[in-house]
Amino acid sequence: MTSLSLPSPSSSLSLKSNHRSRHRVTCNHPRKTLNFETLKDRLINQASVDHIKEAIKTLDSMSQNSFTPDLTVYSILLKSCIRTRNFDLGRLVHYRLVESKLECDSIALNSLIGLYAKCGEWERAEEIFESMEEDKRDFVSWSAMISCYCAQWFEFTGGFDVL
Repeated sequence: MTSLSLPSPSSSLSLKSNHRSRHRVTCNHPRKTLNFETLKDRLINQASVDHIKEAIKTLDSMSQNSFTPDLTVYSILLKSCIRTRNFDLGRLVHYRLVESKLECDSIALNSLIGLYAKCGEWERAEEIFESMEEDKRDFVSWSAMISCYCAQWFEFTGGFDVL
């Protein structure tokens, strides 16, 4: 039978070095390249868990890296602003959307109607609805405007009278 013995504590080797290394340990993992899809995915993930301020920072990062956000990015940001009731950031996203010169589709326009209806700016919601081309007005657009008018009426009259 073969036996193995461990060294005694007095003869064990020290693992600590007495002098510092001048070389840094570098990671050999490839660095993830910053591209539009990477930033878009990050923004979508942030917005989906209501980290809207981080998502806005990612939008800024897109611009700083010369990427032009698409309508999907703006629509997701608008919906997140509505969901979190962060209407000031929603107005900022709207401003950035206008600056982008992208032609809004019905999804973005419906999100804008919802944003302004929910923050009580009914005239602005109506302006957006009225500016929509007839073929872009859909069920969601009409529902958003009906809800907007109902909320406005409800606020104006002080509520419903129950018979």
